[in-house]
Amino acid sequence: MSFERRSHAPGAVSRARNLRRAMTLPEKRLWAELRKLDLNIRRQAPIGRYVADFACHPARLVIELDGPRDDLEASQLHDHERTQWLESQGFRVLRFRHDEALGDPWGVAEQIAKEIRASKAL
Repeated sequence: MSFERRSHAPGAVSRARNLRRAMTLPEKRLWAELRKLDLNIRRQAPIGRYVADFACHPARLVIELDGPRDDLEASQLHDHERTQWLESQGFRVLRFRHDEALGDPWGVAEQIAKEIRASKAL
């Protein structure tokens, strides 16, 4: 019995490991709340050539936290291309602002949990 395994782009796994070690404060706070929910969410998850801030593979859901840098035009273009590619792979992308994750990490985690449960993946 064999199966096709999709591989990540070269360097994506090591980039994800580095990003896990250097998580931003909003990512750390949201991750602390997401872990409490036991929803099979991964942090800094490589998907193809990208590394998602958070991903729930069974629900085909990617969660991104956007900070001030994401307001720049070049970043918005990159985020748009990235979202299009992820959606073409069957993922839904949820975006939250850093200030949302800092101000109410539990509320953001609950919104994410609601999306995952609605997908009937868990």
